Amino acid sequence: MHAGRLIPVLLFAVCLPAFGLLIAYLIHSDINADLLAQGKPSAEVLCSRTEATAKVCGHYVMVRYLGFASTVAAFSGLIIPLMFWIAGLLAGHDRQKLADIFPPLVPVALVLMSVSILLQGAVLVYGMVVGGHYLLDRTSFALMKIVGIFGLGALAAAWLVISTLFKSGKRLDMVVAGLPLTPASAPRLFGFVQGLAAKLGAQPPVNIVVGLEPTFYVTSADVSLIGGRQPLTGETLYVSAPLARVLSPAELAAVIGHELGHFRGEDTAYSLKFAPVYAGLCRAMDALDERQAQEDQGFLGKLAGVPASRMLGFMLDVFAHAESAVGREREHLADEAGAEASSALSIATSLVKISLYAGAWGRVQHDNVHRLNQGKVTGNLSRIFESTARYDIEQESLDSILAYVSDKAIAHPTDSHPPVSERMAWLGVDPAWITKDLLMVPEESAIELIENAQATEEQLTALEHKLMVAMGYVEPPESQEGQDDYLLKTTYQLAAAMAAADGHIDQSEVQAAEAIGAELFSHFDPVDFREACNAHEELPAINRLAGFLKETLDEDQRSTIFAYLNAIAEADGDIDPREQDLLRQVAASLGLADHSPPQHLVRSL
Repeated sequence: MHAGRLIPVLLFAVCLPAFGLLIAYLIHSDINADLLAQGKPSAEVLCSRTEATAKVCGHYVMVRYLGFASTVAAFSGLIIPLMFWIAGLLAGHDRQKLADIFPPLVPVALVLMSVSILLQGAVLVYGMVVGGHYLLDRTSFALMKIVGIFGLGALAAAWLVISTLFKSGKRLDMVVAGLPLTPASAPRLFGFVQGLAAKLGAQPPVNIVVGLEPTFYVTSADVSLIGGRQPLTGETLYVSAPLARVLSPAELAAVIGHELGHFRGEDTAYSLKFAPVYAGLCRAMDALDERQAQEDQGFLGKLAGVPASRMLGFMLDVFAHAESAVGREREHLADEAGAEASSALSIATSLVKISLYAGAWGRVQHDNVHRLNQGKVTGNLSRIFESTARYDIEQESLDSILAYVSDKAIAHPTDSHPPVSERMAWLGVDPAWITKDLLMVPEESAIELIENAQATEEQLTALEHKLMVAMGYVEPPESQEGQDDYLLKTTYQLAAAMAAADGHIDQSEVQAAEAIGAELFSHFDPVDFREACNAHEELPAINRLAGFLKETLDEDQRSTIFAYLNAIAEADGDIDPREQDLLRQVAASLGLADHSPPQHLVRSL
């Protein structure tokens, strides 16, 4: 910790006490000069006598109290930053020392800080009162008003610091949008995680929460679930359902292994003791900054909070310096735990995938809000995220992907992470080992470790919809979907059935269906279409879907639909016999004599 950061804080710590000492010195000197001119002894001698005059000794006693209070305020203001500066030097880069020294030091420092703030406020208030009374020989109403404003500001700042002390003694709490899993409801996932913890010799999480946010983490904070009754206590593992869809089980093992790595060996004490206290002080600093920014505080009210802001800021600087010194090493050791739980290549590909795909969640959320405002409700946002990820990865070259993620640092609610390229180098993974195939959405994804995953995702999606409405982002329209919407929905289902006719959904067919559909139908919605593709195994019978269109559309419109389906079948460059059979069934159900699409429509598509 550089001494240069310490000096400004020490100056702020003695600034107000120095003002009090100066006022005391000037008044004391003036009293003695006046007594000397009158041929009398000094105030010290005079006021020790019983016959001393009340007026002179009254001022003298006030000055003595002011000097004493200023000295105590200066001492208490100086000792706090010095304590933390020395503590930072002693702890150095040692995680165990950081966990042992700082957590017990913080309450002591906060008590001293609150005392110092009150003393400094009292010094300024009392100094102005003493000076005003001595000069004016009476108390000025305007002066008392100024004094009162500053005193209240100091009192408010001290209370904020004291309240921080009370909060720092409690466990941190987090508010999370998610659903709790139990060993009974998700035995595969709990067994998977507990097996990894045993393999690593790490402390297993007490709780597992699944949500839609694109991140994974383990926290020792109390977790309050939105809509939940009681907070979850003990260590909680947060699992992202959307990311679980794009990760393989081996990659999920690496990610969870990384998180569990923070709860083994020396890192356990750091994660349980140092990190929560650091996070608590960060929140206290935010609260103090917010108070200082309030316009109703006035200049004097804000001035009273400056010493607290400076001292708390210095404490956080020491913390931040210590955290940054060990942060990269902690993350590298946690990555090694991830590699131990799975493999170095799996942790590397998971890092690339999360960095690459996490940004897609923001687009999914934005599109969902837009659709909700149109009265369209998506059933499973996690599956929409998966479809978006599939599309994104197929559009980008491997070089552009690696260039994009190399400098990315994965977001985390409680830790800072080094760039992906640095983490790969630490693991000894050559970027040449990562192929585009490894970054594709796997056929067997980690989401299969969660029993009834789709039902859980649908519950999370419903929770997301309610949150968007509650936060004011969504005002659902009153109108219900009409016949046009139903016709489009039927078309989406037919197109999805065609894309899946050969036994699997080919991404080129999906992209062709979306591109052509957007040209043919003014209200074509790719999200609705992808939902139909995701649920292709649950679609109604083809004859039933096409029969509805036969009763609703004229021949030209039915021919257009058929041409659209034919274009989807040809998108991958070859029409499978199963696709040909499906086209014949659709043509018959649509009432088209010839199952070949009209040539003018084929050319237009």
